[in-house]
Amino acid sequence: MSLPSFDIFSAFLRSLRRIIKEMSNIFNLLFQKSQYLDVSSSVETQNIANIQRPGYQAQGVEPFDNVLGRIKPMTISHPKHMPLPAVSNMPRIMPIPGQTSTLSSNSVNLYRSLNRFSQNQYDQGGIVNILQSLGQTFRKALLRS
Repeated sequence: MSLPSFDIFSAFLRSLRRIIKEMSNIFNLLFQKSQYLDVSSSVETQNIANIQRPGYQAQGVEPFDNVLGRIKPMTISHPKHMPLPAVSNMPRIMPIPGQTSTLSSNSVNLYRSLNRFSQNQYDQGGIVNILQSLGQTFRKALLRS
């Protein structure tokens, strides 16, 4: 049995590096979205908890697209170094404009907050499913090599 040539092994390592870089980008995006959903769920929980507090101003989280626009990837100091994940940028929390006062003279819309909270939980479950699928695919690819 002959050993694989250095060129084949080198090509394999280049391919593996490219795959790991792409997976790192995917994991980073999923991590950013997960952090965003955590903050959004926390804000909606606060809105629901303050539903009867007079004068409470409902809060919201800026759209995820805005958060992604502010993320700056870290630079690589040497071409052979592995890429690092982008620097995290938490979403901004702000009052929800245009919310009308409710019977308790605050601006919390219970149905909106419950809907957003449940959508956040659904999206978090989707992220977990994607990560599990990626892990299984990566494991299978490594076992076949």
